[in-house]
Amino acid sequence: MDSFAPAVERLIEQFHRLPGVGKKSAVRMAFAILGMRDAEAEGFADAILEAKKRIHRCPVCGDLTEGELCRVCADDRREHSVICVVSDPKDAAAIERTRDFRGVYHVLHGVINPITRTGPDDIAIRELLERLETGEVKEIILATDPDAPGQTTATYLAHLLPARGVKQWAYETWWMFYCVFGLLLCPPLICAFTVPDFWNVTMSAPAKTLLQCAGFGMIWGIGGLTWGLMVRYLGIGLGLAIGCGL
Repeated sequence: MDSFAPAVERLIEQFHRLPGVGKKSAVRMAFAILGMRDAEAEGFADAILEAKKRIHRCPVCGDLTEGELCRVCADDRREHSVICVVSDPKDAAAIERTRDFRGVYHVLHGVINPITRTGPDDIAIRELLERLETGEVKEIILATDPDAPGQTTATYLAHLLPARGVKQWAYETWWMFYCVFGLLLCPPLICAFTVPDFWNVTMSAPAKTLLQCAGFGMIWGIGGLTWGLMVRYLGIGLGLAIGCGL
């Protein structure tokens, strides 16, 4: 026997299908909807239907838009020779909020992930290669997430781009060193260097190199200090334990 009425159970199930929404969160969302006034609930439903009806993918970059082209692709002031490749529209919006990147985007709408059986043909890689055939693109910036699927996708694209006539392409791999040495030397610092480094697409190469070296040195320095203190106090503790035992 269900805990709620069938209509409520169906509403909970629909919210539960959303990414990152657990059962308890789905229940809270469902009862929040039920607690709305009729006009508010109708407005909520109309907003969903209107977005599904009016929003579509930009035929050039794949970002979500209401018009024929997204506002970035339609802007002649942008550097159309520089393309920043992202996994989903949220990443493009995050980079755009920096107001420093003046190129255009290409949204893959996914990443290569064997676990979910998502291959290169399931995301917008073919559309990216078609954009390169015009010869206008000179630089590709790979801004996928620094996790296993994101780096798999970036590596796959990195092997394709040189053969397509792209002379310059950015591929950030320093995060791997941060992860390894962060785990070995100072685990609390691991979180600070594994977040998506969107600053990579807005900084010049010398500035990035300087900041990377500084961060690398900071990990070594703080990590060495941490381990030194641990060994010191561990030695004092062992000495007191042995002394008391004797």
